[in-house]
Amino acid sequence: MGSEIPYKNRIIRFFLAVSSILVAEFLVNLINNYVLNLTRYFNVHLVVLIGMFITILLFYVVITNIEKISQGTIAIFVQLGRVYMGKWLGLFITVVGLFYVIYAGYYWIWFDKNFFKETVYYGNLLIYKIKVMYFH
Repeated sequence: MGSEIPYKNRIIRFFLAVSSILVAEFLVNLINNYVLNLTRYFNVHLVVLIGMFITILLFYVVITNIEKISQGTIAIFVQLGRVYMGKWLGLFITVVGLFYVIYAGYYWIWFDKNFFKETVYYGNLLIYKIKVMYFH
């Protein structure tokens, strides 16, 4: 029983794995967009080789250092949580914030729209409607 990973650490590792998958896919999309734009300047065969090289270089660095990256990320999450809002509530808010940023990245890369601006716009609209409903 002493060698089992604590429940809370398993949850952290799960969210770290999910966010890592989403970030990796996001990076692949970024690479694809960048490489496809290179077809204006280079032959398509050279563009394919450039894209393959960039992908291999990026993921080789990530895969060879995945343990350091995951331990560092967990340490950062826990530290941010402790400093700002208590250990688990802060960690939860940090994870939600991370997924918000990842979502905004996907929204930008797929639809070329700024999710942060839309969030501010609809937040202000909601505040305005609440003011009109209850304070006028």
